[in-house]
Amino acid sequence: MKIIPHQGDTSLIYDKKKTSSAQQGGNVSFSDCLNSLCGASSTEEISPASQVFQPPGYAPISHLTSAQEQAIAAGETTLGLVEHLVNRLKNSEMNESSMDSLADRLELETQNLKQARDGLDINDPLRDILDSIGAMSYVEAFKITHGEYSN
Repeated sequence: MKIIPHQGDTSLIYDKKKTSSAQQGGNVSFSDCLNSLCGASSTEEISPASQVFQPPGYAPISHLTSAQEQAIAAGETTLGLVEHLVNRLKNSEMNESSMDSLADRLELETQNLKQARDGLDINDPLRDILDSIGAMSYVEAFKITHGEYSN
């Protein structure tokens, strides 16, 4: 079935020239139906990458600079520490010395994150992401050092 806009009218008219085998009583896979509606042949596969929404004004990521790779690595490390903190708190596995050690590591990673952010271009959108991660990790370190997670 094909939907064709009618000239001079805002309503839609259905073109019933094409009927699927499902309407004729046969079995049709969902992917075959989707491919036929999208204009692809049944043997041609639709690439998921071609379906990704690309916001206007942003170029697709083709390659990262070394500063961006370092920034992403620093962000992942810091988020990993925060996730470690959350898991330890859920399981009540934190004693005072391990909390202090984790606070020190979070503060150190926050500084590394700041250095990685400062190495990025001023207009790089990663700067905002690293700022958010840095603020979150700093707050968590502050909470630890000020006893908010103490029993």
